Amino acid sequence: MDCFHLTHGISVEKDCLCDCCLTRTANNDGNPFIIKLDENNLVDWDKFFELKKSLKAPKIADVHACKGCRGLGEDSDFTQDDEFVALINFNHWNKCNSRCIYCNEDAFGGTRYFNVMPLIKSLAEYKDGSYLRNYSEVTFQGGEATVLPEFEELLDFFFNIQMRVRIHSNGIIFSNAISRSLAKNLVSIVISPDSAVKETYEKIKRVPCFDKTWENIEKYAKVQAAPDLVKAKFIIIAGINDTIEEIDKFIEKCCSCGVKHVIWEIEDRYLSRYNQDVPHICLLIDYAMYKAKKAGLKDEFYDGAIYGMKNRSIPPAVITDEQAFIKEYEELKAKYQDRNIDYLIYFN
Repeated sequence: MDCFHLTHGISVEKDCLCDCCLTRTANNDGNPFIIKLDENNLVDWDKFFELKKSLKAPKIADVHACKGCRGLGEDSDFTQDDEFVALINFNHWNKCNSRCIYCNEDAFGGTRYFNVMPLIKSLAEYKDGSYLRNYSEVTFQGGEATVLPEFEELLDFFFNIQMRVRIHSNGIIFSNAISRSLAKNLVSIVISPDSAVKETYEKIKRVPCFDKTWENIEKYAKVQAAPDLVKAKFIIIAGINDTIEEIDKFIEKCCSCGVKHVIWEIEDRYLSRYNQDVPHICLLIDYAMYKAKKAGLKDEFYDGAIYGMKNRSIPPAVITDEQAFIKEYEELKAKYQDRNIDYLIYFN
């Protein structure tokens, strides 16, 4: 049993490097630690690789680190691999230009930040550059990537060494560097508007940027070199956007903007509070998948939706009559109306 993240990955956190950003272990902890950053946010790369190698086996066996994680490959074995980094996750900041109700200032919308460019350059220059390989992927996942002062410089840096990049964004800021990279098939971007209804969008995001966000999604979709580079994500939030109408309008909006790939997710606090038992949300995802297929869109799940659908207490829906299904959904949803969460207590 082995893991590519444990062998060749790093997650850049606010004061340390970890192997990855995954929270997919048996205890849902994850994010296994490697080494602290120094006062200049740099590392001793010789020490880093030594620690990474020596810590891997104990992490795989530790239920609070990696045991049970879906990232572990049962038949994988990277023990004879050279030492190098090919997976980089950026999670070192929480600056954001949105105020999503499912976030809080500990994670997003705060002031935590440091310029990560010197760290990446030091890795790229380490031992003549042989320790940074370009055949895997870089992920931006902290706050909002496009607000980082060095974001375009970072993106151009990875563009120049032909390293693929995946960006999670709210889509409020249009980036020329993202647009250039999409046209060269070197970047994929996941934008999470969570609604195609202006009033719902503003209730969730708490910024008046609905039109700008969808305009930017359309601009990116027009230049993408492949149909799955621009993905629109819909986080289902109980009591806010968990309606048939919201799903229908989201699918319609994606089609009109040229988006060919959608992502379904379940809001984490709701999922966790009810121990992944979210029957009406699972039924809504069945409908969302059905409508996406009818529209010719590819779709996928993120972690919350994966867990929720895996642990569902009702069987998957087979939809042959939409109106009958909608009636069934509304009846089931009504049973769980008292479960809604006051999200605003988390982010004031």
